[in-house]
Amino acid sequence: MDGVYTISNINENKEIRVNGIVDKTAPVVTINDIPSVMYGEKVVVSGTVIDVDGKPVTEGTVQVYVDDRAGGWPAVSLAADGSFICEISGVEAGEHIATATYFAEKTYVDASANKNFTVLAGHTHCICGGKSENHASHSAVTYTAWDGGEINYENGAAYLYIPADTTVTLENDITIGRNQTLYLCLNEKSSILASSGSAHFIINGAGARLVICSCRDEQGTFKGRTDGAGNGGCIEIREGNLDIYGGNIGYANCENGGVAYLKSKQCKMNIYGGSLCENTVKNGGAVYINSDNISQDYIGTVTMYGGVIENNNAAENGGAPNFYGIHSHDPENKGVVYAIKNFAVTCEKIGQIKDALTASVFGEIAGGADNKVKINDVRFENAVVNVDVGNESITSVYVSAFANTIKNAEISNVTITSKVIVSRNRENYFFKAEKAFARELENVTTENCGFTAPEVETKGGDKVELIDSTAE
Repeated sequence: MDGVYTISNINENKEIRVNGIVDKTAPVVTINDIPSVMYGEKVVVSGTVIDVDGKPVTEGTVQVYVDDRAGGWPAVSLAADGSFICEISGVEAGEHIATATYFAEKTYVDASANKNFTVLAGHTHCICGGKSENHASHSAVTYTAWDGGEINYENGAAYLYIPADTTVTLENDITIGRNQTLYLCLNEKSSILASSGSAHFIINGAGARLVICSCRDEQGTFKGRTDGAGNGGCIEIREGNLDIYGGNIGYANCENGGVAYLKSKQCKMNIYGGSLCENTVKNGGAVYINSDNISQDYIGTVTMYGGVIENNNAAENGGAPNFYGIHSHDPENKGVVYAIKNFAVTCEKIGQIKDALTASVFGEIAGGADNKVKINDVRFENAVVNVDVGNESITSVYVSAFANTIKNAEISNVTITSKVIVSRNRENYFFKAEKAFARELENVTTENCGFTAPEVETKGGDKVELIDSTAE
C-alpha cells in the first residue's frame, strides 16, 4: 500500500528492515574482561564495536555506565579498528556490571553490551601477585599500604604494599627475624621502594622469610643500597628464605650481591619471576652465594623457576651471580631464564674435583629422573668466567661453556658465547684448559642450541694446552 511502511523487529542478523529491505543494522558491542582493581583505583573498560559483516565501526561514540548509572564519564570515540577504552573512577567496592552503549550517528543503530567486574575493598591478591604457576593454590590476602616505617606482625606475618604514584624511602635496615614472614607487594610501575643509602632488608632467624611480588603487568621497582659497601644491595640473607615472584629489583651499588647475599647453608632463595637487574658491585652482580672458608656442602641454595637476570656488572667477580650449585627447575617447560645479558660469573677456588678446578657459567643443573629440568629460550651473551688458581698445584682447569654438571635435563633454543680468564700466581706451571659444553652430562638432550667454545685467556702461568671435550 502506498504510504504505508512495515518495520520488522531486529532479526537474528541484527538488521532493521523497512518493507523487507535492509535499512540500518545494529553492530555488535563486545567488552573485554575487566581486571579486578582495588578501591580507589581506576576501572578500565575496553572493547570493540563491529558490524554484522565483521568490519570495524568507526562512527559514533561509546558511553560506559556502571550498574545502569551514569557516572559523569565522557563518551569516547572509536578507533580505526573499532576499539574503545574508557577509564572510570569512584566505583565503590563490590560486584558491579559495566554497560558499554554505542550511540550511532548515520549508518547504524544503537547497541550495548554488559560485563561483570569487581572492585576489591583493599589491596587484595595472593602472595605471588598472580605471577606464579602455583597461583591457583594461593589464597587471596589483603595488603596494607606501607610508608617504609615500623612493621607490625600479626601471628608472625605482615602484608604490605607500595602505593601507586609513590616513592617509599627505606631509611633504616629492616630485619625480618625468627618465625616472621614479610609479604611485600611492589604493586605497579609508579610504585618505587628506594634505599636511602645503606638501608636494606636483613633476613635473620630460623623461619624468617621475605616474599616479594608485583601484582601488575607493568611491575613496581625496588632500588637497593647505593653506598658501595656491605653484603646484599637489596636483601642480605643471614638465615632464612627469600622468594621473588615479581618486580624490578636491583639498581644497587654494594660490595657483594646486587640483589641478594646468601651467607650460609641456612639461606635459600627461590626466583619465580621478576627481573634482577642494573646492579654495579664488586662481586656477584645479581646474587652472591658466600663460599668464604666453607665447603660446598655449607653454601646457600638458589633455585630459579623463572624470571630474568640482566644488565649486571661486577668489578672483580660475578657480574651475574656466582651461581655454584644452582638448581633450575621448570617441569612445565615454560622457560627457566628468558634472557641473561652481559654478565660474568666466578668459580674462584670452588668446585675442585681431585686435582682439577672447574670453570662454568653454572655449577650444577640437576633434575629428577622422572621430572627433568627443562631449559628453553636462554641467551647468554658475553659471559665471563673468572678462575683464580692461585699458587695451588692444580694441573687442569675444565672450562665449560654452560655448566659443570647437567643431569636429567632437556635443553632447547639455548645460545652461549663466553670467555674464561684463568689467573695463577705460580709461573711456568703446565696445566690444561678443557673447552666443553659441560664437564659431566647425564641423561641430557639438546635441540636447536648454539654453544660456542669459550675463549680462554690466561694470566700468570705461561703454558696452556687446549683440548676438546668428549662431553659436547
